[in-house]
Amino acid sequence: MTILEQLSLAGIIPVVKIEKVEQALPLAEALLQADLNAIEITFRTTAAADVIRTISQHHPEMLIGAGTVLTRQQVDLAIEAGAQFIVTPGFNPDTVAYCIEKKIPIIPGCSSPTDIEAALSFDLTTVKFFPAEQLGGIATIKALSGPYSQVRFIATGGINVSNFKDYLSVSKVAAIAGSWMVAPELLNNGQYDLISDLSKQAVQAMLDFKIESISLNTQDPSEHNVIKEWTTCLNNQITHQESKKSRGIITISTPDIKRALHFLQRHQLKAKPDSLQPTSHSTGVDFNAIAGYEIKLTQR
Repeated sequence: MTILEQLSLAGIIPVVKIEKVEQALPLAEALLQADLNAIEITFRTTAAADVIRTISQHHPEMLIGAGTVLTRQQVDLAIEAGAQFIVTPGFNPDTVAYCIEKKIPIIPGCSSPTDIEAALSFDLTTVKFFPAEQLGGIATIKALSGPYSQVRFIATGGINVSNFKDYLSVSKVAAIAGSWMVAPELLNNGQYDLISDLSKQAVQAMLDFKIESISLNTQDPSEHNVIKEWTTCLNNQITHQESKKSRGIITISTPDIKRALHFLQRHQLKAKPDSLQPTSHSTGVDFNAIAGYEIKLTQR
């Protein structure tokens, strides 16, 4: 799986301007606790390269990008520090060519058809749409997707807690990048618990799990609490105690089945192999019994 595919499955990329290297590990751990495993460290501070290096060494499971990259020198610094992808605010053909030469994924900033065609001339089909809100937001993305149907956008700029789900609902939006959950004041005040809480809320909102139906194999009154139990489970911490005996089937829906499947599998939930092979009759993904319940994941 490519880096860009992994970013699309992650869905949310926190964009961080970080001043002090000692903030790097507490930040990374706060994000990982919230199930966010992607991050963009902007080269707007002198600490950027060291922050990338620190996180990459201690948390190789994180997808780490270098943002606001403007020069070849910064590309070299980012690669040496362990960055896995490069993000630029605009389209600089020299920087793009250099990243391609160095074989590191580049997500260039594009704000017009001219920029997009420049990206396509380098065979780049995932671009950063920046600044998204100021350029017309979703309406502009949809308009650009007409002539450039092969292009997917990572939307950033004005993305916040109130609009990010709207962007993710657009098929041509690969992911969003935002900073509301990692605002500088939160970092400077050491509010890592709040960063984790805001990030967890964002992940929960993105996955937006809903229980659609429950079919129980028993009339035991205690089973009637299953809805509350599973709602709590999905919104807090996934449990994966497998059971050979089925207590029933729970059907759960989500806006994006690929992202949800990625999330659940990271929590060691095992999908039944047969259900991962799409057929004309398939309606979702089935999981092995969890805490006695068989789970079907569907997209709504």
